[in-house]
Amino acid sequence: MRPLCGTSEFVVCCGGRFDGRCVQAIAEISAGHSCPTARFVMDEWLEEHQLAMASLFWIVTTDASVKAALPALERGVPLLVPAEHGELKEICMEGQCGLYYETAAEAAACVIWLLENEDARAALGSNGRAHWERRQTSPSA
Repeated sequence: MRPLCGTSEFVVCCGGRFDGRCVQAIAEISAGHSCPTARFVMDEWLEEHQLAMASLFWIVTTDASVKAALPALERGVPLLVPAEHGELKEICMEGQCGLYYETAAEAAACVIWLLENEDARAALGSNGRAHWERRQTSPSA
């Protein structure tokens, strides 16, 4: 594992209004380290091509559409989704392209683990890209 401190990785957050668990998780992440561990940006702040530079695409609300996650999958960016978002959770499990959380502590642990584990992040991202490609060629897509 490489240390988080000093990296330029960023987490793209997607959703109109942050779920309270996400706010708490970001506070836990920030408080748990002596230097900035991640930069959190909203997806709407980015041009689509900039999404490919993200370390993680975090769905921060339970009512986000699946369509909102597709650009991240296309660019090979792993997902982090709330467990109660059944369809996105299923995509993460079926496509092996992301993680899901139930609590703020789980969300924080997932963010930290993904940022510290570049190989796992790359594998999830690659799986996400493959899942996106299968969706594009599927007659039901």
